[in-house]
Formats: sequence, C-alpha cells, structure tokens
Amino acid sequence: MKKLLVPTDFSVHASHAAALAMDIAERFGAEAHFYTRIPMHPFWENLPERKRRDFPETYATLYDLKKHYKEWEDLYNKPSVKMTYSYSAGKMLSVAKNYISEHRIDMVVMGTHGAGGMEEFVFGSNAAKMVRHAPCPVLVVKKPVQDMHFRHIVFASDFDKKALPEFEWLVKFAKVYGAHLYLLNILPFPQFEAPATMSHPDTAPFEALCKDIPYTIHQHIDKNIEVGIANYARQVEADLVALAHYDRSFLERALTASITESLANHLDLPLLSL
Repeated sequence: MKKLLVPTDFSVHASHAAALAMDIAERFGAEAHFYTRIPMHPFWENLPERKRRDFPETYATLYDLKKHYKEWEDLYNKPSVKMTYSYSAGKMLSVAKNYISEHRIDMVVMGTHGAGGMEEFVFGSNAAKMVRHAPCPVLVVKKPVQDMHFRHIVFASDFDKKALPEFEWLVKFAKVYGAHLYLLNILPFPQFEAPATMSHPDTAPFEALCKDIPYTIHQHIDKNIEVGIANYARQVEADLVALAHYDRSFLERALTASITESLANHLDLPLLSL
C-alpha cells in the first residue's frame, strides 16, 4: 500500500478519518492524499486573473481551504508521511474516482456521519456511494479508533473462492496490526429447516492464507445478514468489520453492495469494503 486518499469536508467525522489515515500511512510507508470538493467555477484554473475577479467568493473559499489544510498539517503531521492536498469543483464521487485512477490510490479512508430515514433512501451517504463505486478498498470511519489499532477484525463472507484475492489483501493488512481475524458466515434465521441441516461453506482455502496469523471461524444465525454481522462484531469486541466485493452477477453484486452500504450508514465500527 503506497497511497491513501482522504476525501474531506473538514468535519469532525472527516477528522477521525484523517487521523486514522495518517496512522495507516505511517505503518505502511505510504503517502496521504487529501481531496476537497469546493464550490468554484469549473474552469477556475484556466481563467485569466481579470475574470477571476468576478468570483470573490471563490477567493474567500480558497483562503479558508488553505487555512484548514495548514491546521490539519499541524495536527496530523508525521515526519515519515508525505501529505498531498488538492481541491476541485464537480461531484465528489466522480472526481474521487478519477483521482483514484490517475494517482493509483490503494485505499480510500473516509469519515461519515451515516445516513438514515428519508435521507438514506433518497441520497445515501457519500461514504456509502464510495463503497459501491470506488475501484479500491474503502475504509469508512464514524468514530475515533482506540489507540489507532485494529486488534480484532471480522471478515464476513459467503466464502466463495472469488473472494480470495480480497481476503489475501486483508490478511496482509491484519498482519501489520498483529490482529486476530474472525472468519464469519451469517445465515438468516431458518424458517423451514433445522440449523443442523443447513450448509456450511468451504473455508479451507481462506484458512490456508491464515497460517501466519491467529484466526477463528464461526457460523452465526440471525434474523438477517446485516444484523448478524453487527451482533457478532459486538460479541467478539471487534474494532473493524471487512466485507469483499468481487465479480458476480448483477443481482448478487447489488445485494452485497446494499448490505455494505447499509452497514456504512448504521454500523458504529470502522467498515472496510474490499
């Protein structure tokens, strides 16, 4: 992992993401890129100075932005981490996706206040949208991470072999933290068959990747997958939940993405979408 992207609006939730991103960057020897969307003329950089004078509010916005970045540099600076700042007009998601591709970003770390009710139904949170569309892992943060350390990581999966590349990435991530991995399969509460007759996924290929790291396997029954993940995470005192998106049918992708987005909106723990 060489480059992290932190989309920010300088809110308190974004500050949690910034602090965690800088710690991750230090652990992995990576750069931290900070991006902000601001209201400005879409061709501001190409406007001659005489034309820019027609937009005094943009000058004020840029002044405030530079002040914010200076404050963050003072707050979160780590001597070994290179910090890069950028801003633009446009929609946050589309600009961030382009930035990820152009700069070969390896992970997005993003703060969120979540979303609920009509807001979630109509708009969703920016973090949830990033989870669905970003072409790299996305770590969603709502609250400060205790000691900036992940000790117990839950990986919730159906354990299809297509998820192995994402899981291998997670194992490497967990090794850096010396974390314990919990391999979790959630079964919705059975209405028509006894739990003993329900199928168990083949976790052997995933276990083979855990030979150098402590891990536990568990199958948990709950009323639905989202609730089951949240309940199990509380049970093992997890400080990170991870899920994998991988190549599958449109309907399956939509279902998995919706579960991940819902958790991004409602789960208080950091959520890592692979």
